[in-house]
Amino acid sequence: MKLEVQRLILEVIALMRPLVARIRRQDRKLAGQLVDAANSMVLNTGEAEYSDPGTRTPRARAFTRRPGRRVRYAPASGPR
Repeated sequence: MKLEVQRLILEVIALMRPLVARIRRQDRKLAGQLVDAANSMVLNTGEAEYSDPGTRTPRARAFTRRPGRRVRYAPASGPR
């Protein structure tokens, strides 16, 4: 079953982009923290999507055995 929360997080990140740009003009560190938090949300839900629902154990070993499998998402904003 695909996680619905991942789609919602990507929508939130799209909505955050203009806000992060405005914040960056005043406080680069805070904007960087927001970008890091947004990236973390996406990466964590991406990892959860490949976890075993029975034991909640991440499939890290299975994930690393598939070399073509990578998490590919755009960050909340461009380069810092």
